[in-house]
Amino acid sequence: MTPLPPARLMRHWEARWESLPDNLRGAVWQVLSNLAFTMMAVMVKTVGQSMDSFEIAFFRCLFGLLLTLPFLMRAGRASFVTSRIGAHFSRAALGVAAMFCGFYALTHLPLAEATTISFTKTLFTIPLAVLVFGEAIRWRRWTATLVGLGGVVVILRPQGGEFDPAMLVALLAAALVAVVIMTIKSLAHSERASTILFYYGVFSTGVSLVPALLVWRTPVLEEYVALAGIAVLGVAGQFCNIRSYRLGEATAMAPFGYLRLIFAGFFGYILFAEVPDLWTWVGAAIIVSSTLYIAIQEARRKEAPAVTG
Repeated sequence: MTPLPPARLMRHWEARWESLPDNLRGAVWQVLSNLAFTMMAVMVKTVGQSMDSFEIAFFRCLFGLLLTLPFLMRAGRASFVTSRIGAHFSRAALGVAAMFCGFYALTHLPLAEATTISFTKTLFTIPLAVLVFGEAIRWRRWTATLVGLGGVVVILRPQGGEFDPAMLVALLAAALVAVVIMTIKSLAHSERASTILFYYGVFSTGVSLVPALLVWRTPVLEEYVALAGIAVLGVAGQFCNIRSYRLGEATAMAPFGYLRLIFAGFFGYILFAEVPDLWTWVGAAIIVSSTLYIAIQEARRKEAPAVTG
């Protein structure tokens, strides 16, 4: 049997891919997204053994800006026009603070534990949506939020067991991410996506440079490669996540986000010999259940405004 020419073979597989259901294709992108974000976390944790979190965050911002500039330039001059420069700066400062805390948590906590606590950003968005936008939240989502916070208490173990202050830093990172989400939501009413992306890249690089200089140590070649890899994986994860939600229904895509916890547990065990204890898994189950419920209810609310939770 004569093999197909490369161009024809490519068209054949593209046609096969396009023939698949949208939710299935979205799920594939979602798996790739979570794998990319987990590998980024692995590289942050690895580089964090020899570099300060401040410096890692600076290079993440710098390389991320360099990666997105070609796409921003193609979008045209409109990407650089804004009347809300202060809001863009605030979004960048909050994003950098969240990144600092998140990278510190990844470096000092087991991978699965840091990943689990990062999911609590969903819990913080409920009260913020009420305070910032005056949204009406029904009792079911308030109950899910309280249950999820109970899962946080289980992981933190304030009444006994081993407590690591880095857990509080991870929780702060999640809270800051929730604030960033609210800020982006506000900006999105008047700003282009490319404009938000451009000013975040510029301002975050400048803001993160200041604390990075206080702990500066010039990276060696291997560290530069790893730092560039962190940026590439971060951008790739965001790209795959966007593709996923463009193709699939939000309610169908939401559960796949928790694959990151499975990936984190696997890589944490294989690469760092980390074995989370029973209470971490119990807390993770509670947090995942509550945040998944909130995510699905939010997706249903957007798809059908009459459905509330």
